[in-house]
Amino acid sequence: MEKEQNEFVVNLAKMMNKNVDYVQDLPKNPSKMEEFVDWLERKFSETDVDYLTERFDYSKPMNEDDIFGSFHSELILGIEKKDDYFCGIRANHFCVEIGWSEMIYGVFAIVTGNHKGTRVSTIFKVD
Repeated sequence: MEKEQNEFVVNLAKMMNKNVDYVQDLPKNPSKMEEFVDWLERKFSETDVDYLTERFDYSKPMNEDDIFGSFHSELILGIEKKDDYFCGIRANHFCVEIGWSEMIYGVFAIVTGNHKGTRVSTIFKVD
C-alpha cells in the first residue's frame, strides 16, 4: 500500500533534499529524527531575527500579522533532550510543528518547550 503524499510533505522533502518517505518516517526512525534535529538547528541559526519570537503570550488576541494565531501545523514531532537547548529554548521535551501561516508566505517551524514553569515558543522560517 502506497503512503498518502500531501503537497506540504513533498515540498518539505524537497527543502531537505530528501524523499517523501524520509519525511513521513521521521517519527518512527530515531536516526532520521537526529538528522532532522540537526537540519532544524541549522535553519534556526540562519534565521532572520524579524521572524523570531522567543516568548509568546497565548492569551493575547490575534492581529493581522500574527504568525502564531494563523499557523497551520502539517507535521508535528516530539524531541527529547536532557535539560539542553534546542532552537534557543532550554527544556527536556520539545514539540516541533512544521507548517505554514495565513499571514506570511513560507514554511515555518514552531518549537515549544517548558522549563521550570515557563512555556516558551520560537517560530522561524525554514524555507
